[in-house]
Amino acid sequence: MDNMTEKLEKIVKKNNIYQNEPMYKHTSFKIGGNVDYFVKIESEEELKNILHLAKMNEIPFFIIGNGTNLLIREGGIRGLVLKLEQSDYTIKKQGEFAYLTAQSGISLACLSHIACENGLTGLEGMSGIPGTLRWCC
Repeated sequence: MDNMTEKLEKIVKKNNIYQNEPMYKHTSFKIGGNVDYFVKIESEEELKNILHLAKMNEIPFFIIGNGTNLLIREGGIRGLVLKLEQSDYTIKKQGEFAYLTAQSGISLACLSHIACENGLTGLEGMSGIPGTLRWCC
């Protein structure tokens, strides 16, 4: 086991770390070479810790969702690919208003379904989009 794998295992579950992973397995177009490390992120805390690790070790990183509309070159990717697999959400009701808050990585179809089940409108058009909610800063 190499040093980077050991560092990653201190942050995420061992079965969420893939070394020399073919990216074609993670894109809707089924193309792309290998990435040095592919890591599934399940929480905000994991994401924060991995980003800190990458910054401290000057490792390039890329954050993806479902890999839809993503083209990866056959030469692959050096560094880390972080796949957001978060699915937490909250619905807060204040008077006649309700607010749906979700983490990056939740599928848009799932988010649309959650809104519908809770009588919330405005996300109906998202139900057929194969992507995920994107992280914005």
